[in-house]
Amino acid sequence: MEIKKVLIKDIMREIQIIEDKATFKDALKKMICKKTNSLVVVDNGGKFVGVINAGTLINNSVPNYIGDDMTAAHFANESLFKEQVEKVADKSVKELIVVDIKTIKERESLLKAAMIVASSRQIRIPVLDDNGKPLGLLTRTELKQVIGAFLEIEGCFKG
Repeated sequence: MEIKKVLIKDIMREIQIIEDKATFKDALKKMICKKTNSLVVVDNGGKFVGVINAGTLINNSVPNYIGDDMTAAHFANESLFKEQVEKVADKSVKELIVVDIKTIKERESLLKAAMIVASSRQIRIPVLDDNGKPLGLLTRTELKQVIGAFLEIEGCFKG
């Protein structure tokens, strides 16, 4: 079987970007409207600075004093939840981003991408150009499709 060289740029998905000066509310709105759970964060020059995800937004929506205490959460009411959400609505994305994110260039190998996922448990890998600007996003789904193509599983990879 001849193996067709698969390039990251051919399988990466469209990326959703937000500037680091945006707010919690801006990020939430974009996630809802674009039907995504993560946004790539850039500075005012368009360079990658980190990622913000739905989990981070949800974590910031829970009042600090409740934490992991499910008993306290049981007695809390929606007005306390709403109050906390309103408190964080104008919080800067810059304060919420995850910055320790591994990235990949579009010309790097898929094996490197697979190694990033396997070693760091990172499920989304921003694809950057040589100037540090985001081009796309590589996820476990795309890697599964490549593995499926290697095993000649039909319909898993469109290239």
